[in-house]
Amino acid sequence: TVQKMPVGGQILLTATAADGTTQDRITLNVDPIEVASVEVKPATASVMIGDTVQLNAVVKDAAGSQLTLNPDWSSDSTSIATVDSSGTVTGVAEGTVTITATANGKTGTATVTVTKRGTRIYVDASAANWGDLTYLYYWEGGLTGPTFPGKLMEKQSDGLYYLFLPTQQAFKA
Repeated sequence: TVQKMPVGGQILLTATAADGTTQDRITLNVDPIEVASVEVKPATASVMIGDTVQLNAVVKDAAGSQLTLNPDWSSDSTSIATVDSSGTVTGVAEGTVTITATANGKTGTATVTVTKRGTRIYVDASAANWGDLTYLYYWEGGLTGPTFPGKLMEKQSDGLYYLFLPTQQAFKA
């Protein structure tokens, strides 16, 4: 089985009988596979430290037909996230990395953000007039009353507020 073929050119195959008395050769001409584009899906992803997320590469020719090529995968910072030969990304440390899939000289990329372990809670305040500050009251480890004024949530531009809680257990909010 040949895993990687040359982009163009010839391969000389030599077959020898088990007893060594007969030998034959054949030259194969390899036509290059022209890759027009590589797209990585999803284009953006998030993964927690120690967890994995699967990326997929869509490799197409000039006619737009999908090719069955397995690209080479790489991470621009393996100290933040690693990627294996099938596109599985593993979070190593907090940060953002670019994951690249390369097939016959064409590349596609995805941006992966690695976060610490925890839970992100969202509140949609787009229809409410809550002002610029929103607090979340929550109980960790049982019903023991919230601490005033609670945890300040971060506001996103789309009207969502969120709070990241570095937890590994379920809690009530």
